[in-house]
Amino acid sequence: TAQLQRHFQCLPASWPMAALIREADSGDAGNSQWLFADPIHLQMEMRDARVMAWDNLAVSSGQWKAMQSALTEVFGAAGLELSLAPDNRLYLRALPDADLPDFVPAPDALGCSLSEILPNDRKWAALFNECQISLHNHPLNVERQRRGQATVNGLWFWGQGMLPTVVYHAFSRIESPAADIRALAHHGRQRNGAADGVLFDLRHVRDWKQAETLFDP
Repeated sequence: TAQLQRHFQCLPASWPMAALIREADSGDAGNSQWLFADPIHLQMEMRDARVMAWDNLAVSSGQWKAMQSALTEVFGAAGLELSLAPDNRLYLRALPDADLPDFVPAPDALGCSLSEILPNDRKWAALFNECQISLHNHPLNVERQRRGQATVNGLWFWGQGMLPTVVYHAFSRIESPAADIRALAHHGRQRNGAADGVLFDLRHVRDWKQAETLFDP
């Protein structure tokens, strides 16, 4: 997150990745506030739990739909709308004036214990616990255990906020397969017309030869 914020600046100052990606993919962010509700795997410890997996859980389309079905009423009772996007991602939509806590971005939450990162907010702590309870013995996790996969035993809320007025950057070209950078580029523009560089996203690259091909003339 800090690395991305070196290259992109949202105005008003914020980092609302859920709204940005929702707008880039579906075009319906509007003036609502949005959050991701991403499946995670928690490892239980003596007096805590730790976030051990996030974006590599290989959740099937059917499992995404099962989570939405199981949790729609839970969030609805709290004044939030849970929706499943075509790219198989769960979003929460909140009112423009809703008071949302500052959630740690999911990439930064990996490896952290809940006591370190869960906001001190009774409403959201209760929602987090409700998700854990609903998912604990859900058939989707029975199936995942049968297949030898890590269970989806929680949802992590993050990326909160409203679509920014503008996103500034200083690149003439941006190359990335990732939804976050593509969304920032989709909504962004060069500050004062300045465009003096090219941004290559190499976060997914593990082979240096593959990285070199991006710089070939």
